[in-house]
Amino acid sequence: MLNFKELGRDGVKFEKLIRELLLSEGLEVHWTGVGPDGDKDLIVIESYDGLLSTIKRKWVVQCKHNAHSGKSVSKGDLNIMETCLAVDATGYLLVCSTQPTSGLIRHFEEINNTRGLEIKYWDSIEIEKRLMKPNNYHLVDVFFEESSKKVGWKLLNTQDSSFWMAYFKRYFIYLSSRDSLTFSNLKFVEKIIETIEGFNAIDKRELVGMERWTNHREYLMPRAVYYDDKNTNFTVFLDYMFYSGTKPKARVVDFRKYFTEKNCNIDGVSVEWDILFVQANFSSDHFRINHKDYYRRYIDSFKIGYSREESFTNYEYEDYNYIEKLIIDYELTELKENIGYERFFNEYQNDIIGCLKSEYGGSALIEKVLDHFRLNNDFDNDDVYKNVWQIFCLNSIEELRAKEIIISKETSPKGVIILSEKGKRMCDFYNTSLRKM
Repeated sequence: MLNFKELGRDGVKFEKLIRELLLSEGLEVHWTGVGPDGDKDLIVIESYDGLLSTIKRKWVVQCKHNAHSGKSVSKGDLNIMETCLAVDATGYLLVCSTQPTSGLIRHFEEINNTRGLEIKYWDSIEIEKRLMKPNNYHLVDVFFEESSKKVGWKLLNTQDSSFWMAYFKRYFIYLSSRDSLTFSNLKFVEKIIETIEGFNAIDKRELVGMERWTNHREYLMPRAVYYDDKNTNFTVFLDYMFYSGTKPKARVVDFRKYFTEKNCNIDGVSVEWDILFVQANFSSDHFRINHKDYYRRYIDSFKIGYSREESFTNYEYEDYNYIEKLIIDYELTELKENIGYERFFNEYQNDIIGCLKSEYGGSALIEKVLDHFRLNNDFDNDDVYKNVWQIFCLNSIEELRAKEIIISKETSPKGVIILSEKGKRMCDFYNTSLRKM
């Protein structure tokens, strides 16, 4: 049950909630300005197709927020006819966070019968019923922070008997099972969500709606959970969302350490994590944290549990993906300003060649190259040099690639690198230093 006292005493948030609710219902909504009672009325245009033309009705919507006092709305609180005549409205809607008195309801009926004015009212029960519709769940998240935490599972039907859409604790999540026609592991999914929220306790307030924010927050959003009930394991699809054009705070290595290593097994059950890095403009009108675009591209993956192509889990043997490059581009500038960049850079290029040569001219996975530098350079314990080895290594690899000194080995998995013929000619096979051309 929603607690309307969360909306504050002045009624401003309640009015914003009703405006957003009416917009979500597909109505045209405008403010009228502050009324004589200090509240802001709404003008709503309702349109529907008639036999020959589109029919429109103008409504006045008055909001009365008495949840804190518990007082019912009475006849003396309203001036219905005067308010409607002022804007030429043919309909009147009272929306209140408590309820109208019996006397007011009789007054509504009298006006309906004698004045030809269409009158409706939404009390707290009617508002909650409308908010609990799937297209309005996001409003519960935004306006009822505490109440939303108590909303249980809401399972929505899809056209597939083994595929459901669910709402739980502010999340829209697709649920899919391999064989079963029911998804009987909701309690385990709750543990999965607790694990996700434990990553860095992301603040999820004011994600969508009226209170648009422009501060650069980041979000870790579960999109789907696939249950292989034949082998008793789960695949979890996550989006890591960060503000476009900014450096993401979390790294691929952070997710691997927390999810694929630390939480690959929850209560004895195997869990695979499919994590996608998503850049988003949170201040855009188009942005919604649960926008359909974040789901519909990957519906097939959600149904059968296959990882998404862009997921970093598919880049295990990649030299680096665009997110790693983004991190590097930001941090490399800082490194150049603080340490002897050129000296370190040249040393790393030589070390890369040396690592490749240690394989007797063969190939080496990037992860092996990175581990080699990490073990041979005591950078991990020094804040100044934290992750320097990775940044230098990946940038050095890129420059060596650009010079065509190293190349990918076509017959091997992605990310396997070897010395090119040019690279072999440029350096002594038994000496790791590059020669000048």
